[in-house]
Amino acid sequence: MKNKIIGFDFDGVIVNPIPAKIYLAKKLGFSILPKQTHSCILQKIIGKSGYQKIAYKLYREATLKFKACKGVKKLIRRLKKNGHSLIIISARGIEERLFAQEWLEKRNLMSFFDKAIFCLKSKKPAIIKKYKPDFYIDDDPRILNLCPKNIKKFLYNSYNINKKQENFTIIKDFKDF
Repeated sequence: MKNKIIGFDFDGVIVNPIPAKIYLAKKLGFSILPKQTHSCILQKIIGKSGYQKIAYKLYREATLKFKACKGVKKLIRRLKKNGHSLIIISARGIEERLFAQEWLEKRNLMSFFDKAIFCLKSKKPAIIKKYKPDFYIDDDPRILNLCPKNIKKFLYNSYNINKKQENFTIIKDFKDF
């Protein structure tokens, strides 16, 4: 494969926020399963106000405690070693972006990425279109469905949260990429 541009989402692809979501929901009095942690599902369970409380903590200090998704560090290193350009395109605000960058720097991963773009969720599809990755990995099928058709899209779905296959390839393990 000739050198390609490979795009990654951050939350749910590079880092695993699921244990933190379960913990924070429990602190609000909700017992949830991993398959209920996707933002669109979690918000229905705990309400918009509860989700905003969780999101505030989740995308700030809690980010620094996240573990990497299984196998992603090895994949990032392999892709970069093979000469591919790697970019992060993720939905995070200005403050939240700083915590994501700190997480990457503390794990010596920031240097593997040619670019890290953090934006509003509503702007993410336009930014993906602008940077034209050959491949893009996200954990949100709604974002993948809004990506240009010429991009090969992958849904990272380690917990079988989204079982319906649409116009993308579902991967449960980064060895499948």
